[in-house]
Amino acid sequence: MSERNADDLRSQFSRDGFTTQESLVPADLLERVTAHMDAVTAGDYETGRTPNHHRIKPDDATEIIKIDNAHLSDHTLMELVSYPALGAFAATVMDAAMVQVWAVQLLIKPPGGTPSGHVGWHQDFQYWHSKWEPDSEVFTLWVAINDVTADMGPMCMLRGSNQWGFHKDIGDFFDSDIEKHLEQIRGLGAGPIDEVPILLNAGGASLHARLTYHGSAANTSTQPRRSFAIHLRTERSKVLPGAEDSEYVRDLGDLERCPIIYSA
Repeated sequence: MSERNADDLRSQFSRDGFTTQESLVPADLLERVTAHMDAVTAGDYETGRTPNHHRIKPDDATEIIKIDNAHLSDHTLMELVSYPALGAFAATVMDAAMVQVWAVQLLIKPPGGTPSGHVGWHQDFQYWHSKWEPDSEVFTLWVAINDVTADMGPMCMLRGSNQWGFHKDIGDFFDSDIEKHLEQIRGLGAGPIDEVPILLNAGGASLHARLTYHGSAANTSTQPRRSFAIHLRTERSKVLPGAEDSEYVRDLGDLERCPIIYSA
């Protein structure tokens, strides 16, 4: 693993709930991905498969664009999601023998600088706890498609919040009132509130734990902030009994939809 060694990555992930690595995806693939993100957003589905769209206010050009499992609609986006260096990075941090994709989100945060571009503070497991057993090793790889600077509404982590337990009713991805969420989290009294912006060059990535609180403010730059959130699991994960037919996890046996991106 270049740039940062495995011990450093694992230590930060365990302590802080997240870690990062630069230069994982090459520039030529990022350029192609950018064009294909625009195509899928415009409704051009190369494979003929329609992804799940989610925009709270479709007429609001300043709100974040979120398209679920866009990689099933486009070969280039699947190439990104399956890129070997991403799987190797995740496997290194998690010390895993297997890493599998189980859900993907295409994310574009447009410029504009309004609160509708906020992503509320949340723990990913708030949306996953009905699918996965509590100790399952499920986590998120966040890939920067363009440079992410401080004025672009970067994703921010609360350092150490992975150790504060699961609080399914505190925080909400879809609620733009980020200050309200932060006050609720502060009220837990679980630890100091240390917000860490994830600033990355294009092709870099971050990895965060299922219980790490994260969110983001508006993009006040002149450029869109493009990224992919790739939800992953290792061999140390198990679907809850009775949830096998739930969305996303029901396709784990279909390796064309849920590719294994690392295998020892």
